[in-house]
Amino acid sequence: MSSLPILHLLLLLLTAHAPQAQGLPLPTSSTKEYVNMMMREIESILNKPPLPPQEPLDVNEIHILNNEAFLMLNLDTFLEATKNLQDKGMRIGKILEKLKETISSAPMTTEEPIYIKKGNWDDFWRKMTKYLNFLQNYLKKS
Repeated sequence: MSSLPILHLLLLLLTAHAPQAQGLPLPTSSTKEYVNMMMREIESILNKPPLPPQEPLDVNEIHILNNEAFLMLNLDTFLEATKNLQDKGMRIGKILEKLKETISSAPMTTEEPIYIKKGNWDDFWRKMTKYLNFLQNYLKKS
């Protein structure tokens, strides 16, 4: 009697119980295109007149917005800030929700994320513009 059928059955059973890979799949070109489309949509909302005065960000704000460890925390902060803004903020918030689902595998820190003044479109605009710039560069290298 051949043991070959038993080996096939055993192999089949082992593969059925093998642990599955954890985490998100690697970003594909279509995922990156989707994320880029969402970022362009946010930029088009941000760039509708009237544009706020372009006051510079301080060094600490630039560090927090350009640090990949703050990527998800900052995204959550921007999402929360959109709840206190008018029409533009609500539209950006919907896009950020979709964006969050796509980039949720980013590293995290336990430090404080960016601070956005409640209901202040100018502050939101300045920091979101810088954040989108960083996010584009982050996605290019991943």
